[in-house]
Amino acid sequence: MDERLKRLIARRETAHTERETLLAQRKAIVDVAGEEAREDLSAEEEAEFRALAASIKLKDAEIRSYDERITENGRRAGARQAAH
Repeated sequence: MDERLKRLIARRETAHTERETLLAQRKAIVDVAGEEAREDLSAEEEAEFRALAASIKLKDAEIRSYDERITENGRRAGARQAAH
């Protein structure tokens, strides 16, 4: 496997881990409200929830970008191997 592909895969794994952390943080906000038997989030919680949701969307786009680059890089590597 070529070094560029290895780096892309490692970065994608890091982005995925970061996404999981963001999801856990967002869930924790909802869990606290639930534990306190509240149906609504406070204004501060709502703002944090929305910020985390936006960060998750950005992380999703980053992961999709890595997936596309990994696929393309893998195709190129396969074509190079076939040519030899």
